Amino acid sequence: MEQVAYRPEGEGGSLDPAPCRAQLRRILESDAFDATDRDRRFLAYVVEEALAGRAERIKAYSIAIEVFGRDASFDPRTDPIVRVEAGHLRRALDRYYLSAGADDPIVITVPKGGYVPSFVAREAAPEATARPEAPRRRVAPLIGAILLLALVTLAGLLGALRWPRAAAPAKPDIPRVAVVAPRVVAGDALDAALASGLTSELIAELARFRDIVVVAPLEETAETTPGPGYALDGTLSRDGDELRVSLNLHRPVDGTVVWARSYAADLGTERPLAAETRIAAEAATAIGQPYGAIFQADAAARAERPADPADGYACVLAYFAFRATIDAEGYGTVRTCVERAVARLPDYATAWGLRAQVAIDGRRWGFEPEADLGRALADARHALLLDPANIRATEAKMMALYLGGDFEGALRVGAAGVALNPNDTDMLGEYGYRLALHGEWDRGCALLADALARNPGPLPYFETGIALCAYIDGRYAEAAARIRSAVFHDVPIYHLMAAAFFAEAGEMEDARRERDWLAAKAPALLGDLEARVRPLAGRPEDYERFAASLRRAGIGTE
Repeated sequence: MEQVAYRPEGEGGSLDPAPCRAQLRRILESDAFDATDRDRRFLAYVVEEALAGRAERIKAYSIAIEVFGRDASFDPRTDPIVRVEAGHLRRALDRYYLSAGADDPIVITVPKGGYVPSFVAREAAPEATARPEAPRRRVAPLIGAILLLALVTLAGLLGALRWPRAAAPAKPDIPRVAVVAPRVVAGDALDAALASGLTSELIAELARFRDIVVVAPLEETAETTPGPGYALDGTLSRDGDELRVSLNLHRPVDGTVVWARSYAADLGTERPLAAETRIAAEAATAIGQPYGAIFQADAAARAERPADPADGYACVLAYFAFRATIDAEGYGTVRTCVERAVARLPDYATAWGLRAQVAIDGRRWGFEPEADLGRALADARHALLLDPANIRATEAKMMALYLGGDFEGALRVGAAGVALNPNDTDMLGEYGYRLALHGEWDRGCALLADALARNPGPLPYFETGIALCAYIDGRYAEAAARIRSAVFHDVPIYHLMAAAFFAEAGEMEDARRERDWLAAKAPALLGDLEARVRPLAGRPEDYERFAASLRRAGIGTE
């Protein structure tokens, strides 16, 4: 076998990502690749970063944060996790290529001394090699070589004229944010250090959101690079131990301020690093989360235009607009959008993650009860191959596992997702909902309440979770009030919950109205109630209690 190395651009060759990605999938899907889930994420992360032209960013620090969920205080000198897991990964790859991968077309390794992967293509050697003749007459071969080169060049020119080059893969038009260090107001060296540290923390926290690109400040951006759609800057001042930071997010093109907030810290009781981390996390949550400042500004700017799948990011906006109402029309719109976005943008991980999530939503909310959970799980896993840190794909994987009955696996994925981006309140709330349904009511309900408190958007779905928490706690009047405020006219499971809560609160007329709606609009659910509802409850006693409430509302569960 002849081995030909794939080299990144600028190092004597060009990298063809397609066969390398195919080989990555072949490895990860093979039973012979004996590696843990986090070592699989490790491999997927370094390969995708290298193929995306970001090999220089593949360091122990970035791997620890993006793959293993370490925070910004990670120090490779004191925490050897990346070095240890790299050794495990190298041994797993060695075993794979000694067995199932012995004849694979590409060899992927992670050479010692670093974490940048190597790609080597195997090509079949010629079956026979002619013995070279004595160098007697060299003129004729030289002329032949020149003629051959001319013919090849001419053929290439003709080919370029007749067949245009394939267009570069389309990319989603996701927001770009420049983070500028806060201006220090009449400060000293300590204040300058605080501003610098806060800037680093803001960049790190915003970068957790995969549908935001954090870019260099305006004055550092090359002329050929698209300018940022948003800039984050502000001021920092200190009076003794009292620290005040004022931040604002604005559009550089016209100066419009879309978000502004002030933060304070008492450095006498809170360490400077802890204050920087807290402020950065709170600001990143307010700016980057679903229904955050950027979402609201972009949604308002595109409100008059239908979602364009060629954009891709427009489908993200359309999805969360649907989640605010959860109606049949919105479901159909966003389902079409993500299907087309996946076809148009095959390397856009969020599109794959949302296609999985939309199928899951169709199944759990009754818009498409027979939606294929297996396909949804496969889509989520494919998205995580494209981007191991993609939170939408992580959330979809958690939901697919949970609805498929793998509760423990779902909760492990959910915990990893929250560690990956604790600033994403949609991930936080959905994980809390899963914990609560699985029987960890105190912990799950606390996370749901936290998600609601930190997110300014319309979250009626999570309100149903808080209503369920009140019901389990015996606060029936509160449960009835909360479920009444979170109206989903098209969702049968909502009407089922409302009937039970109204019945326990003594609001029997409302309970009967919900029962009649179900009989008219969702007879299939009533006819197969136990099979459809029991799997959602982690504890048998929780289902039995809910079933008793339904009987009180006149809905049989026998």
